[in-house]
Amino acid sequence: MNLGNIPICESDPSPESPSLPIVRPEFAFLIIAFVAGLFMATVNPPFQSPDEDAHFTRVFQLSEGTLIAQKNQGQVGGWLPQSIFDAYQPFPNIKKVDLAIVHKLLREPFAKEPRRFFEFKHTALYSPVAYGPAVAGVWVGGLMGLSALGQLYASRMATLLVWLLIVFIAIRVIPVFKWVMVMIALMPMTVFLSASPSADVMTNALAMLTTALILRSALARKGSVEPSEWMTIVATCVLLALTKQVYFLMAVLTFMTPVERFGSWKKKTMLCLGAIGAATVANLIWLILVRNIVVVEEWAHPHEQLMFVLSYPLKYAVMLWQMLSNRWDNYLLWFVGTLGWLNVWLPPWIWPTYLTVLIAVALIDKGDGRPLKWGDRVLIIGMSVATVVLIATSLYISYTGLRAKMIRGIQGRYFIPLAVASLLVFYNRKVNASEKVFGMKVNVSEKVFGIIVILFCTMVLAVTGQTLIDRYYP
Repeated sequence: MNLGNIPICESDPSPESPSLPIVRPEFAFLIIAFVAGLFMATVNPPFQSPDEDAHFTRVFQLSEGTLIAQKNQGQVGGWLPQSIFDAYQPFPNIKKVDLAIVHKLLREPFAKEPRRFFEFKHTALYSPVAYGPAVAGVWVGGLMGLSALGQLYASRMATLLVWLLIVFIAIRVIPVFKWVMVMIALMPMTVFLSASPSADVMTNALAMLTTALILRSALARKGSVEPSEWMTIVATCVLLALTKQVYFLMAVLTFMTPVERFGSWKKKTMLCLGAIGAATVANLIWLILVRNIVVVEEWAHPHEQLMFVLSYPLKYAVMLWQMLSNRWDNYLLWFVGTLGWLNVWLPPWIWPTYLTVLIAVALIDKGDGRPLKWGDRVLIIGMSVATVVLIATSLYISYTGLRAKMIRGIQGRYFIPLAVASLLVFYNRKVNASEKVFGMKVNVSEKVFGIIVILFCTMVLAVTGQTLIDRYYP
């Protein structure tokens, strides 16, 4: 990707720019996220991130060059070394971690034989793009002669480092909402996931980078759209679509770029539809490749569920609205951070406080960009709503019982890729850090504003780290 023209002058501190933050947001993120991510990658016991066993087995399968998962007696997964099962076996449903077992498994020699079949029917559908860094970690771990458990930790570290790099670039590129992106990236759930080989990590990182590149093109750049600029945007849209397919709709945000930058409505329409089309085609190609290994839960009836959605769209819309409105607090709680397998609870004050501060930051944080038009806000809301509907409907069809009134499997972390873009509805050029926010008078410079964000995120992550220690260690 051509990132050589990344503007950096907007955050360069200088005596003539007293309103700019004393610390660049991207470097604040890098330092805090590296320390917190490294801590979580090492302190979080093995296989205690969401679905980490299924993600790691898919990663190992890819590391051996098997791109499409295998079928065996109706199950989908792969034939992998018994050593991986031995490394996983002590850890399901643990209450406290036994460090003696961890140390023993870290010293255990890795053996590629014998092998057994592992089922991971859900992660089997993810493309190699979602696991690239983790696969590289397993390769390095194998070259170093690490045990199966050691290779898990290597995949965690590699994923963390690539996530740090991509999000660092995204914060540096984005012309507005730098501190908003910092807060999303430093949420307990985001950092916790980043220290695991989960497919969510690359999804979150690429969603942030895609959002940043589109906003740079739409809000900050002037003159004609350069081919390298647009190809970079298209490439990130395609890569994002190949992590988790439902997020291909984020390419719709390319329509935020002013028509003046294209020269005509015809050219704008062609190029924006080209970006959307490229993401859609990439999505479809991968879906075709894995069509023969799609296996749904035994209680799901995809054809009947799909026909219900198509035949009674209003009933389905009402059901979806009732479910989201009844469980919104759970989704927000999981969005900010419920760790482990949704069984490690942070102090109850964190999620409402974090969301309140995040919205306040969204109202204040500006950067260097043109104001949003109402059409832009409508586009953002439409994309966000459509993506949430896609997430819910995909789970309704493949993971929910026939005519059930509740959709199984929706997790708050699925909304993290949409967070920065969705919060743009609060973006404005009127509210300053020295004006009224929520009716309260605040009088702080943007330097102090940045420091407040840093201290708040650091405090929350420190509490998160202590919660992990209290939960898993005697």
